[in-house]
Amino acid sequence: MTLFQNEENDSRLLCEAVQRLEKKCRGKRLTVINSPEYQEDLKLIIDYFGVSAGQALILVLFIYYKILNKRNLVINKITEWMDVDLHEVVNIIRDINKLCVMGILRKDRDDFDSFEGFQLSQRAFKSVLTATPFKKDSETNERNLISVLEDFHNSYEMYRSDMIDFKTLYEITEDLIENNSDIQEVMFIRDIGLPEDELLIFMVVIHATILRDSDGINVERIINNFFSVQKRISLIKSINKGDNILIIKDLLTFETGWYKSVESMSLSDQAIGYLLGEEFQKKEKKKLKRGTLLLMDDYKSQHLYYNPSEEKEIDRFKKLLQQDGYDNVVSQLKEGGMNEGVTVLLFGKPGTGKTSTVMELAAQTGRKIYKVEVETILGSYVGDSEKNLVEIFNEYQSLLDNEEKHPILLLNECDGLLKKRMTQSNTPVSEMMNTMVTLFLEKLENAKGIIFATMNEPNFDEAFDRRFLFKIKLSAPEHSTRVNILKNNFPELEDPMIENLSEKYRLTGAQINNIRKKFFIQNMLDPGLQLSDCIMDLCEKEFVLSNNHDRPSIGFRL
Repeated sequence: MTLFQNEENDSRLLCEAVQRLEKKCRGKRLTVINSPEYQEDLKLIIDYFGVSAGQALILVLFIYYKILNKRNLVINKITEWMDVDLHEVVNIIRDINKLCVMGILRKDRDDFDSFEGFQLSQRAFKSVLTATPFKKDSETNERNLISVLEDFHNSYEMYRSDMIDFKTLYEITEDLIENNSDIQEVMFIRDIGLPEDELLIFMVVIHATILRDSDGINVERIINNFFSVQKRISLIKSINKGDNILIIKDLLTFETGWYKSVESMSLSDQAIGYLLGEEFQKKEKKKLKRGTLLLMDDYKSQHLYYNPSEEKEIDRFKKLLQQDGYDNVVSQLKEGGMNEGVTVLLFGKPGTGKTSTVMELAAQTGRKIYKVEVETILGSYVGDSEKNLVEIFNEYQSLLDNEEKHPILLLNECDGLLKKRMTQSNTPVSEMMNTMVTLFLEKLENAKGIIFATMNEPNFDEAFDRRFLFKIKLSAPEHSTRVNILKNNFPELEDPMIENLSEKYRLTGAQINNIRKKFFIQNMLDPGLQLSDCIMDLCEKEFVLSNNHDRPSIGFRL
C-alpha cells in the first residue's frame, strides 16, 4: 500500500494506519517496529513524513491525540502506552526533539510560560487533513520569515529545556540569520547588527508578535529567561532609560498606558514596517490597537439561508452596500442635512448567523471589516473603557480616510454595551456603565461610514432606537429554511430523512454546521460509518445542548 497515488484516499489510509497501530502497540516493546505485521502501516507514516521507523511509531500517538483533540502529550503518556526501558526513554526524548526541529512536533507552554508538553504542529496536522506529503524546509524553496521564526522557536525551546546553553543558542541564531539573509525581512535583522543579548530578545519578541499574535509582550520575562540577576537589572534599567540599542534604533516601544513598563512592550512601527510588509499580506488581516482589519479578498463565501422576510431585508442591504448604492445614499443624506453614517443592529439568538451575515455582505460588496469584540473594550481601571471606545472610533475614522472603499465597523456581541442605563443606582460601577452608554450614543450619533452591531437580545436603552437606522432580527430558521440548510450540508441524505430531522430538531444553522464537522471527524476515525446511521444521534446530542430544548433542571426548584 502506497501513498500519493490517489490523494482523495490518502488521509483516510493514514488515519486507518494510525488507529490500527495505536491499538496494536499498547503495552508492546519498541522492537515491534521490526515485526512484519507492523511494517505496512509504519511505512505509510515513514513515507508521509520522511522519518525513521522509531520516529514514525512516536508520531502514531501524536496524530491520534491531535485528531481526537486531546491535551498535549508528555513523555509519560508514551511510556504508559508502550513497555519501554529507561534507556529507551532517552532515545524517545531525542527523537521527539528531532521531530520538533523538523517542524513536525512543537512544544507548548501555557499563558504562565509553564511547559505543557508536545503536540503535532499545525503544519503537520494540515498535511494529514489535506492528504499532502509533509515537506521539511530543506525540501522546499518556500523559505520566508515565518519558517525562519519557526526554526528559531525550536532552538529557543531546546535552550529552555536545558538541552543547549545560551552561547549555543546565539550561534545557532546567528547562523540561521546569515543562511537566510536572502530573505528581505531577515536581511533587515542581520543589518541592524545587534549584540548577542539584544538579538535574542528581539527574535523572541518578533516570534511572539508574528507567530503567536501577541500584544503587550512581557520583555522582562524574556530577560529573566536568559540572564542572571545582575544582567537582568542592567538590561531592564537601560531599556527603561531609553539608552538600550533596542530603543535607540527604534525596534521596540512601550505599550501606551498609564506608565511605561518592560512588562508590556511591542515592535515599533518601523520594525513592523520592515518585518510585516509581505508577511502581513499573507496573514490576510491587519492587527490594529483595538480591533482587527479583515481583508476579504480570499474569503471563502458560504451560502447562508434566511427566513423569507429576513432574506428580503438582507438583499436590500446588499444593494445598499454596493458602491453605487452606498455613494447615492451618502449623497442623499448629506443633501438632507443628516448624518451620513449607516448604522445597523442585527439581533437574534446565538447561531442564527449575525456575524456570518456581516462577513458575507462585506465579501460580496468588496469591503473590508474592522472587527471589534466588544467585551475587550471594558477595562479594569477607571477611564480605561471610555478611552478604549474613543480609540476604536478614532481608528475606524482613520480607515475611512485611507481606504478606497469604506470598510464596515463590526461591533460584535454588543449586549453589554447597549444595555439600559441604570437610574436607581449610584454605585461607581453603574456610573461607569452609564457613562459608557452615553459616550457610545454620542459616537453613533456623529458616526460616518458603515457600522454593524450584533447582540443576542434586544434589551437595549431606548435612546439607541433612533441611533440605529436599521434593526434586523435574525430568527431561528423556520422548517423550510432548516430543510434547505440540511440539504446543503448533507446532500447525500434522502428528502424524507431531511424532512424528519427538520421537524424533530429545531436546530440553527451553526448547530447544523457543528454536526457536519463532528461527522467528518468520526468518519475519519471509523471509515465504514454511514451518515444515515448516526445523523439522528448527532442531532439529538446537539439539540440537547441547545437553548431550544427543555432540559431537565439540576438542583431544586422553589
